[in-house]
Amino acid sequence: MTILEKLNDMETEEQLLYEPFSRKQWIEQRKEDRETAFRMADDAAERCATDERELVAVLDTMARFPQYSAGNILLIHAQMPTATMVRDYKAWKDIGAIIKKDEKGINIFEVAGEYVRKDGSIGTRYNLKKVFDVSQMANMRQKNTDIVKEPAMLLEALISNSPCDVKMDRKKDTGYLKAEYDDSRREISISMTGTPEDMFRETASAIVMAVLAREKSEDFRENSWRFASQCGSYVLCKRYGIAFDEKSLGALPEDFTRFGSSEVKEFLGQVRYVSALLSQGIEKELLKDLSKEEREKETV
Repeated sequence: MTILEKLNDMETEEQLLYEPFSRKQWIEQRKEDRETAFRMADDAAERCATDERELVAVLDTMARFPQYSAGNILLIHAQMPTATMVRDYKAWKDIGAIIKKDEKGINIFEVAGEYVRKDGSIGTRYNLKKVFDVSQMANMRQKNTDIVKEPAMLLEALISNSPCDVKMDRKKDTGYLKAEYDDSRREISISMTGTPEDMFRETASAIVMAVLAREKSEDFRENSWRFASQCGSYVLCKRYGIAFDEKSLGALPEDFTRFGSSEVKEFLGQVRYVSALLSQGIEKELLKDLSKEEREKETV
């Protein structure tokens, strides 16, 4: 008996399993996949509000993928928290990479245009996009993606991207390093010099606070943004190989633990925006230094 004859002998319910994938079924499946992805991101966000270890793990992922939105960072973390470099199938193929057999991709969202809502407002349409990590390639080695530079050089690049003046107050010795943003004076003051690593951590937190204040100057809230500034500093330190004891983030603030998934995603979106903005500026400065070094070598 041929396969076709066997199918014809099956019950109708069984035959449905072998029906070709119609356009309607494809649309319904894509809709279901999007809803699953939204739920996955929401679940990951909710876990961040109750488990500091989960939040730190998401911040680690954010440090590796500054180009992605908070929602996509949550999706990458939920599906493959160890991912270090992701590309879609075509991008990997273009560089000769081969995906291992039976590897499943990571679902993330990509903008697919705009649409007009019933109330006349403009909405953004998203489609799912499947990407793969370098660890899923059969002929590619996983590389360390940390950008390791001298701490002093990183600190200089960071300060050059501050939205306000950064002043060293060498006379004010509090016994420990402290960098603070003063919104009334629109400046950052550092009370005592320390190691370049210490100064980078503290200054990064103050600069993140300053960027938040600049972006939302009409609603400056130092207390509620202090945790965001600490998280932003953590992300920058992780990206550039600066030691940062995750315990120094402290316990989750009480108001943060009451956040729902949308509020956590908004919080992470702010941290991601500021840390990515500063990362972009830092790396531009590092490229300038690299170009300068190359020009100096040519003249020797």
